[in-house]
Parts: sequence; C-alpha cells; structure tokens
Amino acid sequence: MDRHAGYELLLVLLSVTVFFAYHLWLFWGRSFVTRHRKGHFNIWETNKAARQVWAEDVAQDSRDALQTYGIQTLRNAITASSFLATTCALIAVQGLLPVLFDVTRIARIDQLRKSDPITHGATIMNSTWKIAIAELTIWFSFLCFTQSIRMMVHLGFLLKVVASPLNKGKFFTIEEVVALSLRATIMFTAGLRAFYAFLPLIAWLFGPTAMFVSTVLLVFSLYITDSIPKEPLWQLPESYRKAQDDIEAQAVKASGSSSSNASHLHRRHK
Repeated sequence: MDRHAGYELLLVLLSVTVFFAYHLWLFWGRSFVTRHRKGHFNIWETNKAARQVWAEDVAQDSRDALQTYGIQTLRNAITASSFLATTCALIAVQGLLPVLFDVTRIARIDQLRKSDPITHGATIMNSTWKIAIAELTIWFSFLCFTQSIRMMVHLGFLLKVVASPLNKGKFFTIEEVVALSLRATIMFTAGLRAFYAFLPLIAWLFGPTAMFVSTVLLVFSLYITDSIPKEPLWQLPESYRKAQDDIEAQAVKASGSSSSNASHLHRRHK
C-alpha cells in the first residue's frame, strides 16, 4: 500500500467513525442532550415516547369505534415508508445495478477519482467494490422500510381488536400494540439512517476527500435537526401570538354561539 492509498484508508475510517459515533451519542447519549442542552428536545426520544402514548391512547379509545384517527395516522406512516422503500428500490435496480456491470461507466468513475486532492486517484478498493457496498446499503434501507410497513399493517388490526368485547381473556394486549409500534419506529429509523449513510458512500466514488467532507456535512446537519430548541411562547413573533389569540377568541365565540343556539332550540321545543 502506497502513501496516498494509506490516506484514503485514514479518511474512510474517519468518516465511518464520525458517522457511527454521532449515532451512538444520539441514541444512547440522550441524557447528555437533556442535561447539557437545556431548552432542546431530542426528536428520536420524543417521537418514541409519543408513539407509546399514541398506541395506548388509540387502543383504549372507546369514543371512536372505527379507530378512524389511528387508521389515518397509520396510513400516513405507511405511505411515507412505501415512498422511501420505492425510492431505495429504484436507486438499487435502475441506478446502481446497471453501473455495476458497465465497464465504460466504471472507467469513467476511475477517471473522476483521480481529481481527489489528497490521494490523486490512489485507492485501497476498486470502484466496483465501492458501488457494491453502496448497493448493499441501499438494499438494507429498503428492507428496513418494508419491515416497518409490515409491522404497521399488523398494528392496524391490533388497534381494533384490543378494546373489542370479543377479545375475551385479553388475548390481545396493549403491551403488544406498544411493542409493535415501537418496533415499527425502530425499523423506519434504521432505514432512514442507512439511507443517510448511502450518500457518503456515493461520494466515495469521487475520492475519500469527498466522502469525508460529505460525512461531516451530513452529521452536522443531522445534529441540528435531531435536537430542536423549544421556544417559549413569549419569544415567538408578535404576529404568531396575535394569530393564536385570534384563534382562541374565535373558539370561545363559536362555543358561546353553539350554547346559545342549543338553548334557543330547547326553548322552542318546550
């Protein structure tokens, strides 16, 4: 291995370390975020807890016999997962697979790799293997999204039968609903994070420098979006607060009008 190829190995290892270290911190260092970033909330932790409460609430909701709200939410989630799974399949089958068996395109990628400012085209792995790794990553993302769809489809049936009087002996429990909901969340998140990892792998085809830069930019953008500040209402713009006040006033007015109409109809009935 020459010196420039060693530089590629170093940049690739740094990219992989940065990506996985961030996600280890995100998923297992949530208490650190809570303690040291006051006024912020972690999207992963918040959504995980919200899904647990949502699953329990929908399963126990006796006001909606048809579970309209729960089915609507599941339909939206399945639509999102289906779109992402379809995107992954198209990238894998129509995007990467033809390139993998096209010698001309591989040679063109090898020429582009020579423009790397650090390695100058030296590599520890040929472009075919790099594309194969990207292909496996996007297929892993596809499988995660399809598993998320599968679990949400099963969840739609469980939501209805848990509170049903026909569920004698409580054979179907709320704990199963919550567990299935959380597992669907984990699979969706894993698919999305694998999709993110696919981007630096594609950049690797243009050289390890592009891979490292794209990884740093990706992790930085994820760091900003994965932890969001909770802005107090008094810090929001005046126009927003005025709109909130108008909405509340209209709600009170509508409530009063409904009460007056009901009283009027009651007197007419008498």
